[in-house]
Amino acid sequence: MRYRHLSILTVALLLTVSNVAAQIPANATATYGGKWVCNSGYHRNDNACVKSAVPANASAHSTFGSGWSCNSGYQRSGNSCIAICKRKPSTCMKRHVKQSDFVSASILYNENQDLFNSAKEARRRASELNELTNYLNTGFSERIASQQIELASIDFDTLYPANWRAVKLTISSANELVIEYESHAILQKNENTLPALRELSDQIQSTTGMIVSQRRNAFLAYDHSLRETFFVIYPDGYEDDYVRRRKIVAQAGTDLWPVLKSMSMEDQLYLVDAWTKGKPNNFGNMFGAELRLVIANSYYEKLIQQWLQREDGDPTEFLAGVAAAHTISLIPSEAISSRLLLIATAPSGDFPLKLSFDRTLPFTFRNEVPRDLTPGLYDLVIVLGIKRIELREKLVETRTTRSKYKERMETKTNPAYLSAQSAYSSAIDIVNIASSHSNRAHAAYSACQAQITGWNSGQCHMLAANAGDAARQLSESRDLLNRAQRRLGGTEPTVTKPVYRDYDVPVSRVLLEKIVSGKAAIIMPEVRQARVVEFSLNKRTSFDIAANVHPTDSGAASKLDTKNDLKSEESKRFEVNVLDVLAELGSARADISPVKELNEFLVSIVDPKRPASSAIAVSNQVTTVQAVRASHPAINGVVVVQSPLGNLGSGFYVAEHLLLTNYHVVVDSSFVEIEFFDGRSTTGQVISTDIDRDLALVRTSLSGQPLVLYTKPSLPLGESVIAIGHPSGLKFSLTKGIISAVREQQSTSSMGLGANYLFVQTDTAISPGNSGGPLLLENKVIGINTEKVVDVRVEGVGFALHYAEIARFLAASMSN
Repeated sequence: MRYRHLSILTVALLLTVSNVAAQIPANATATYGGKWVCNSGYHRNDNACVKSAVPANASAHSTFGSGWSCNSGYQRSGNSCIAICKRKPSTCMKRHVKQSDFVSASILYNENQDLFNSAKEARRRASELNELTNYLNTGFSERIASQQIELASIDFDTLYPANWRAVKLTISSANELVIEYESHAILQKNENTLPALRELSDQIQSTTGMIVSQRRNAFLAYDHSLRETFFVIYPDGYEDDYVRRRKIVAQAGTDLWPVLKSMSMEDQLYLVDAWTKGKPNNFGNMFGAELRLVIANSYYEKLIQQWLQREDGDPTEFLAGVAAAHTISLIPSEAISSRLLLIATAPSGDFPLKLSFDRTLPFTFRNEVPRDLTPGLYDLVIVLGIKRIELREKLVETRTTRSKYKERMETKTNPAYLSAQSAYSSAIDIVNIASSHSNRAHAAYSACQAQITGWNSGQCHMLAANAGDAARQLSESRDLLNRAQRRLGGTEPTVTKPVYRDYDVPVSRVLLEKIVSGKAAIIMPEVRQARVVEFSLNKRTSFDIAANVHPTDSGAASKLDTKNDLKSEESKRFEVNVLDVLAELGSARADISPVKELNEFLVSIVDPKRPASSAIAVSNQVTTVQAVRASHPAINGVVVVQSPLGNLGSGFYVAEHLLLTNYHVVVDSSFVEIEFFDGRSTTGQVISTDIDRDLALVRTSLSGQPLVLYTKPSLPLGESVIAIGHPSGLKFSLTKGIISAVREQQSTSSMGLGANYLFVQTDTAISPGNSGGPLLLENKVIGINTEKVVDVRVEGVGFALHYAEIARFLAASMSN
């Protein structure tokens, strides 16, 4: 136990009580004035408390294990043995008093008050009742006098916490004595009640009144950081009454606030828990929102000051302190939160984003850098700048799974009908046999009756019995026939069942990853210092998507994901919890940075156009890739397309989320992998194809830079054109040539069975890997590189599907 803010007199009293306590024997409790009483189950033996093996009035004997039971002729009543009354109560009363068994006599009186209060019985047993009254009052007189002395010895001028428990026990012992006295019904009669008992009751009430009158001052003077709550140890007897608890706090009023503010954060949390008996969420209901706000403000002031004193700005302890306050609903006022600023910004991305800000954090929230950043306005500033929002899809596996679909419905003869038909035929046979037997039996009996004079009469009796048995068998067989007929009538002759066919379903496992990255900082304006960290948060979801699923599939494929499931997940918001970012700021990866100008520093964190501080420096020498990007920006709209079968080709964006490639690159795939020039990657979903034109339209979750189609009615022959693609796996290569001609011919993918389409002939060098890439004239798409003539006698003859054919395909695909 800890004691704080105690006067010298209080310390002296503590030492005195400690010395007295040292003299208290085991299994005893101190009362006010240095006295002591044995605990329940023990009795006094000189200066020790020994375990009571038998009740005080004897009439009992010990049993094994320190237990006890009543002697013969007695029965147990609480912690006593009382004599068993087998006669009239009046006779038993006389015997109990004669044997000085006043315990049994008092209990007998309590159970038969109406009898002993009657005029006849009162006169008859007046001697015994008087003797019982005198005995009980004599025993209580000394105990009452002792309690009066103890109550009178309480000094209210020195009623310190050190002796509250002893005073509380003294009052409790006095109350228990009054209750014990009044438990004897004979002593409740006015003529029998001791005047000292009434005086003791008045004395208890007076003492309690004095204690209650000092309660406010005692509550204010008490050191509430001690690990014993005031309500439990103060001797007013209301430790479990929450209404009284609230009243005491209300009486203390604002005078209590300086005491609360002087406590440590740990003591303040303990105080709320102790005042509410482990139910801190009810703190506001029990003691009012005003007091809770006082404690919350005091707590957060200390918590923030503790954070500001840290040189490294690590928020770990601060977040732990916030979490501890959150469990007991300690929320500071605006005066606290207005000095703490949280800025969180995010650019638009390829999927919706939600910033989750825990409102228990005592910060004012802004979604942009404020202009009122004057010195001294904020104690702490936390800034979260999301610089990149990215959606990636990756094809990680392709396989086939065995499934089934309903091919047709087949009608067959119902086996149950055949069984019912057979049972019906058998029942008819049984009825015919029974009918024949019954006819013969009745005919024999009738013949016997006609010739009774010549036959033995006993023989006719036997034939009559046979005829009766035959009639019963016939009746039972007819019942059997009726049941068989009903069963046959209720059974369908045929049944129709589905016929299933097994088939293989291609399955693509697609990994969807949502990535949010950026920069965060904790800034302490007064010391012009910040703790900075770059963060990246992601969420991964895996989908097993079945392709070419039969419409009536009811097998394994019906339980797999669909393209709509993937699309739905793409459109769901990704929730970024600010607390997760703050945890990153507390990691070892965070750096300490100086802050020269606060506004400029904040803008550098939240502005997505500014590079991260940890980015690798670029030399003055221009790389080949950068030169290409600078000289031909169309390359940012071109991608690498790879099918699950390993086919590698090219593609280019025609809309923000749609790209075009050749059909022979994707073949029958539902998903293909996409790689961007800047290194990003995703998965594309094939949504439309045209085999004759050798075209495929692919939807992607990541956006790309759309290329513009050429729209003039004719092409200038001999003009220079550029092809962008990945010949032989050499990604993002540019080749140059001219427009050789415009021809109408069949696509090789149509196997010579389709119509003729327009193609642009060019001598631009194209190879496997260029398929699906754009052929550009003045940075506009005039065709999609599709095929080349491979022959030792021919050189520089390649074909790109004409832009007019591309436009027709896109128009048809968009309308669908």
